[in-house]
Amino acid sequence: MFENPSAVATVISIVGSIAGLGWFMSRQLAHIKDFVYSTSETVKKSMIEKLEYHERHDDKRFSDIVDDIWELRLRYAAVEGLILKPERIKTKPKVDD
Repeated sequence: MFENPSAVATVISIVGSIAGLGWFMSRQLAHIKDFVYSTSETVKKSMIEKLEYHERHDDKRFSDIVDDIWELRLRYAAVEGLILKPERIKTKPKVDD
């Protein structure tokens, strides 16, 4: 049937080797893909946790700064209005008609 059985054996061995390596490589790439996806999810969760932590603390710091600014404004208004320039404060009594 075949004139040269070694040529047929060579073709079969080449095709088998290519199929085996293809199967092996696809399995390896699937493992690498799963590893990358799981690692990226872990990194994503970690980054989100860190960002939320810092965001909470930044919100507290900014609210403290705003409170301090308002306190300084009130002090300045009190000092300016009561101590430095009391003549500015002139009240007129309201008289009901």
